Amino acid sequence: MHTSVRMMLAIAQILLDEEDSDDDHVQDLLMQRLIMQIKTRHDPDKQCLPPPQDSASAYLLRTASDVAYISRLGLPVASFYRLLQHFQKFVPHRRAGWPGRPPSITPAQALALVLEFYCSTSESKTLGALYGLTSRRAATWLERAEVALYSVLQREPLARISWPCFETQRTWGAHMLAYFPLVPNRFGYVDGKNLPVQEPSEIDLQNAMYNGWLHCALVTGVLCFGCDGTLIWAKHNIVGSWNDGEVASKLFTKLMDRAVTLQDYGLVSDSAFPSSKAMFKSIVTPLKEGELDGIPIGLQHFCGQVSAEITSMRQTCEWGMGAIQKPFRRLTMPLPYDYCSRHRRICNVFRLWNVRVRSTGITQVANTFHVPISE
Repeated sequence: MHTSVRMMLAIAQILLDEEDSDDDHVQDLLMQRLIMQIKTRHDPDKQCLPPPQDSASAYLLRTASDVAYISRLGLPVASFYRLLQHFQKFVPHRRAGWPGRPPSITPAQALALVLEFYCSTSESKTLGALYGLTSRRAATWLERAEVALYSVLQREPLARISWPCFETQRTWGAHMLAYFPLVPNRFGYVDGKNLPVQEPSEIDLQNAMYNGWLHCALVTGVLCFGCDGTLIWAKHNIVGSWNDGEVASKLFTKLMDRAVTLQDYGLVSDSAFPSSKAMFKSIVTPLKEGELDGIPIGLQHFCGQVSAEITSMRQTCEWGMGAIQKPFRRLTMPLPYDYCSRHRRICNVFRLWNVRVRSTGITQVANTFHVPISE
C-alpha cells in the first residue's frame, strides 16, 4: 500500500478511536467507507518503463519515414526537423561537457511528444509510456513543449496565417471560376467553428461559455480558409455565447478595405453566416428556404442555378472546418478552461495545420479544384 494511503488510514484510525461509540461494527463500516473514498493512482513507476533512448518514440524518430511521421506527428520529416532547429533553443538540453543532470528526453523527443499529443486523444500516462516517462514527467514536458512550440510557430514562415495578396486573389478566383462560372471572384470561404471546453468552476465564466443552442460549454470563433486549404484569417477562443457576426467584425472590415481586398472579390459562406447588405459581393451565401418565391418568376430559374452553385461551392466550408480536427484530434477533446493555455493550444494547432498543408499538399480543396498552394 502507498505510504500516503497508510498515513491517511492511520489518522482516520486515531480519529475513530476517539469516538464515543464502542460499537466495533460501526467503526469498521466507517473505516471501509473511508477506504472507498480514497483515490489511488496506478501509474507505472520509472523502473517499469524503458529508457527514453530505447522507447517507441526513439525508434520512430530513427526511422525517418514520412508515412510514419505524418501518421503519428502530423508533419513530414523535413518539416519536423525544420521546426526542431528553432525548438531546441527553447527547451533545456545539456551539451557535451556541461555539468548537472541531463534532461530525461532530447529536444527531438519533446517536440515529437507535443505533436503526438495534438494528433491523438491519449492521456499523458499513455503517451509517457511511449516516451519512457511517467505520467507526471510527461505532463511537465508537455506543458514546457507547448510553450516552446508556440514561440517557434510565431516565427515560422510555413505556419503564417496571412491574407492573400492581389495576385493570389486573382489566381484563386480564376481557378474557382473554372468550376463555378456563375459565381466569380471567390478566393476563400468562411464559417463559424465551435470547440468544446472544460466547464470552469466560476459561475459567471461558465455562464458566458455556455451556448444555449448547443447546450454545452464551448469556445467559438470564425475561420477563413483560402482556396488552397490554408488558413488566411482566424479569430477564436471567444466565449460560446457570442455569435459569428460579432466575432467576424474585423473580417468584414478587411473585406471592405480596398487596400487589401480587390473590388468585387470576396468569400463564400452558408446561409446561416450573418452578413449585412454592406457586405454584398464580399460574402455570398445561397438562398434561404422560401426566398426563391419572392423573386420575379422570370429570374427564379437563373437565381436558383446561382444558389445551387453557391451551395456546391460552400461545401468547401465543411471540408475546411472538419479537416483540422481529423489530423489534430486533440481539438475534439475539451480544451482547458484556463484562457492562456487554451489560446496557446488553439494557435499551435491552427498554425501546424498551415505547416502541414504547405509541406505535404494534403488538402481536399486544393486537390479537387487544382488550386496552387501558397508558399
